[in-house]
Amino acid sequence: MKKVVQHVTLKVANSDSRPGNWIGKVPIPEKSLESSEARLEGEEKKLFLNFIRGMLQWKPEDRSAIQDMFTDEWFCDDLLRSGKAVRKKQDA
Repeated sequence: MKKVVQHVTLKVANSDSRPGNWIGKVPIPEKSLESSEARLEGEEKKLFLNFIRGMLQWKPEDRSAIQDMFTDEWFCDDLLRSGKAVRKKQDA
C-alpha cells in the first residue's frame, strides 16, 4: 500500500538557525518556473504559470483551494472557448 504525502516540512539545519534554509536531500532547482515552461507563450503561459503557482506553495494554507483550481481561467479555457461551459458573472 502506497503512502500519500500530505505536506512537506521545511527543514532548518542545526548549524544554521536562519529560518527557511533547505537541507533536504534533493536540492531546490535554481531554474525558474518561467524558464522551465518552453512550450507556451504570451497570455496562455502567464495563465498556466499562475495556475501552477496556486498549487506549488510551501505552506498548505497558501495553496489555492480545489474549487478555485477547477474554476481557474487557464484550466477552463478550452471548455469556455468551445461553449461547453460559461463563466458565471459575479454580482456587483
